Amino acid sequence: MAYAYRVPSEITEPLAVAMYWDAMNKSRRRPHVQQFTINDIFKKEY
Repeated sequence: MAYAYRVPSEITEPLAVAMYWDAMNKSRRRPHVQQFTINDIFKKEY
């Protein structure tokens, strides 16, 4: 396994552990933001 999470001891239910892992895995992903461009006039302004 390449990585592991330390699941808090308060989380004991298997479903809750799976949800914790899912949430932690989603937090590792890059945010989905479409690339955008800025008009040259604004580049000179700031």
